[in-house]
Amino acid sequence: MIRIRLGLLAVLLAVAPAFAQDEAPTGAFAGGGAAQVFTRVDAVNPMDQVKAFLAKANITLNSDQEKTLRPVVEAAVKQFREIGDRRRGGGEEIRKLNDDLIARINTTLKPDQQVAFKKFQNDELKKAGGFPALKIVMEEAGASLTAEQEPQIQGFYNEDAQQRAALSRESQGKPDPAKLADLQRATMAKVVKVLTPAQRKALLDSRTKQ
Repeated sequence: MIRIRLGLLAVLLAVAPAFAQDEAPTGAFAGGGAAQVFTRVDAVNPMDQVKAFLAKANITLNSDQEKTLRPVVEAAVKQFREIGDRRRGGGEEIRKLNDDLIARINTTLKPDQQVAFKKFQNDELKKAGGFPALKIVMEEAGASLTAEQEPQIQGFYNEDAQQRAALSRESQGKPDPAKLADLQRATMAKVVKVLTPAQRKALLDSRTKQ
């Protein structure tokens, strides 16, 4: 039994790259794990960026939807610019503003568009890795994290992010890949220990599907 458990742990640790913390985003308007609506805020017509963003989810706005969203988008761009003009901090503000804008966009979509948009958002979160990716994988597998597991696992990833940031500072932005890999394995070892057998299977299955 011990050998079987150790073997399972080794296999699950091998899937760690799918759920590793990404490097901290760069750029004035880099968001968090959520898909980012704006890549720049100096465009003549911000709605063009919104439509390009939605096109990634194969969604096309009709004229009424575009009319409803335009003032919302213009107000959001103004706020993004104000944050950018301060040239310091604002990371959390940017993430919240981006999330709020995505929520407003979602309310203007038709039910079938909302389904497509949700899938797109989940796919983007899974690409970004980390806790959001793990959470979605578990939900899609019908093995959702429990109320007790979530804060524990989120804490593991928070610690991981802090240690990655420390490694980056110590190495002037060029951390040793071997140290990052060790940190990644250590974080996943902690995560695996609090997962149920069904959740471990979901984690392994998610990797084999890639």
